[in-house]
Order: sequence, then structure tokens, then C-alpha cells
Amino acid sequence: MLYFHAAFMIIAAFFVPAAISYAISPRSEHAGRKRFHEIGIAVFLQIGVIYAVMVAFVFTNVWDEFNKAGNSVHREALDLQNMADRAAYLPPEAANAVRAAIARYAESELNFEWPSMARREASPETVAAFTQLFAAVAAIPSGDSLTYVTKNNLLSLVSDVRDMRALRLYQLSTDVPPWLWMLLIGSAVLLVLFVMVSAVGHRLVQSVLVGVFSAFLATILVTIHLLDFPFEGSIRINPQAIVYSIEHLNDIPITLHKP
Repeated sequence: MLYFHAAFMIIAAFFVPAAISYAISPRSEHAGRKRFHEIGIAVFLQIGVIYAVMVAFVFTNVWDEFNKAGNSVHREALDLQNMADRAAYLPPEAANAVRAAIARYAESELNFEWPSMARREASPETVAAFTQLFAAVAAIPSGDSLTYVTKNNLLSLVSDVRDMRALRLYQLSTDVPPWLWMLLIGSAVLLVLFVMVSAVGHRLVQSVLVGVFSAFLATILVTIHLLDFPFEGSIRINPQAIVYSIEHLNDIPITLHKP
């Protein structure tokens, strides 16, 4: 969902209920609505408290998942940077092969993985690039003790990269269940109806109050939806951390290996 769609939904949530309230106001008996107001306010407050707790629970979980997705991207980028730095301790031929494989994998993420995640799909090109990265590390000859230790460190980092990518891809499908959306939207409509049938006394003021309240609820629900899919829409996690890793893969020269 883009900001344009979000703004359209919020504006519609203001004008549609406000127009309905304005249209039905002359056709409803004010005295009857006032009697309902005395009873309905207690019910409205009870439903409102329950709804607030429910929204807080959903929002907290969605925000937590969004942060997990962002942390997985930064952790993966950090692992790639650490791999490139540790490769400086390898023999030049092996070091160049590992850094080239890291660059291919990171560039595959930028060119293929991120566009695929916007469609809630994984990228087969990135899978192939990761396989090549693992093969490059596995092919390091276990020569002297420094190379042996460095190879083990790189294998551990490759495993962590795989785990962070798996966590990132897992976030593509952890959306709010449809039944929970139905519950959130249905409860919001019920609350708007309570405000609509209350007795404010002035037709225009009543309509504006209904519109503002409805738009406020719509803003909350739209925000939850925007955060629910962390790699698509206007509020999404960008690959800037991966870009930074690509730009700094060769910060440490490959001259540290001393047989």
C-alpha cells in the first residue's frame, strides 16, 4: 500500500460516514437518540476499551515483526562485511574468490531479492548466489593454522547469513490473519455507528464528529497494514545496509596473510 492509497482510504473514511450521518440525522428522532445516548455511552466505553486493547496488541506485534525484519537485514549486511574483512587473512587467491562471491550475493539481493520481496516472493537468483558464496568458502584450502581458523570463522558467518536471510523471508508471510482484520474492521464500524446514533444536538457538528472519529480509526488500521508488510509499500525496509557493505568490501587490503 502506497501513501496515496492510504490517504484516499482515510479521506473516504471521513467523508462517507459523515455524509451518512448528515443524511440520516433529519430522519431520526432526536429524543429517541438522546435516550439511547444515556445507555449507549456505557456500552460504547466498554467496547472502546476492548477495541483499544485489541489494537494495541496487534500494533505491538506488527511493529515488533517490522523491527525484526529490519534487524535481520542489518545483521546480514554486518555478517557480509565481517566476511570480507576476515577474507584479508586468507591467501590472495582464496581471498579474492571469497570477496567476489560476497559481492555477487549482495548485488543479487539488490537486483533480484528486494524486487521479489515486494511481490512476497524469494529470488532464485539469490539462492544461486548464496550457493556460490558457500562453495567459495568451502573451497578454501585448509593450509596453515591462520587459514584454518579463518575458514571456520567464515563458515560460521555464512551460516549466520543464511539464518538472517531465512528470517527476512519469513517476514513476508507473517501478516495479520484475515479473521483478525475482520474483527478490527467490524469493531471499528460498530464504534462509528455508536457515535452516529448519539445525540449531539447539531446536525453538522454531529456529522463532523462522526467523520473525524471514523478517519482516526481508519488511520490506525491503515498504519497497521503499512507496517504489516515490511518490504513493500511506502513504509518498507530499504537495502541501504547491503549497499554500504558492497561499497566497503575492500576496505582492508588483502595483504594480512602470513604463512
